[in-house]
Amino acid sequence: MLQDISFTLNKGDFAALIGPNGAGKSTLLRLLLAELHPSEGNISLFGEDVRFFKNWTDVGYVAQNSTVKSSRIPATVEEIVTASIYSKSRNQRLSGKERRLRAMGALAQVGVEDCAKKMLGSLSGGQQQRVMIARALVSKPRLMLLDEPATGIDDKSVEMLYELLGNINRETGLMILMVTHDAQRVLDYVSRIFCLGQCSLVELTKSQLKDELCHRHEH
Repeated sequence: MLQDISFTLNKGDFAALIGPNGAGKSTLLRLLLAELHPSEGNISLFGEDVRFFKNWTDVGYVAQNSTVKSSRIPATVEEIVTASIYSKSRNQRLSGKERRLRAMGALAQVGVEDCAKKMLGSLSGGQQQRVMIARALVSKPRLMLLDEPATGIDDKSVEMLYELLGNINRETGLMILMVTHDAQRVLDYVSRIFCLGQCSLVELTKSQLKDELCHRHEH
């Protein structure tokens, strides 16, 4: 049960949300996405109560284990990203060409445009995760939420993934909130660190997190 949770993200923030298993990190993301509703208190997205928020194209989301679920879909990379445009932009009258250009632009942004015609399941874990990020980016959101995006991919791909997210954040000002267990490695990429534990949320400086990690290592 989450209690006394209060934080604000600002444009340009790249924030990591860390904490032990069962602390409620994924639950917090579901609250931000209005998939769950708080019993008290309020949540605002871009100044609007999340209960009445409509402009979900402003929010990109990469779910935990999204590559495992999506890789079973018999579709090409381009089709998967284009489908996200259709589901989020039903009120926009976009031609097939416009949708394709948006999809290819998002794939180029994450460096996998050459994989557009390939089946998602044929790609490496790192490439698949980049496609999931492109799928979230294609609507040109102002906020991206990621739930353990490094799960199931090799160490080299993890570093490349964090670097990619850091570059997107710096170049576009996209706000990013990423749930991760990888506290040590994200230190070089994120600008803010929130720690969720024992039902409360605290913000740590990088030096505080380094001290905490050193303390754990010593014991």
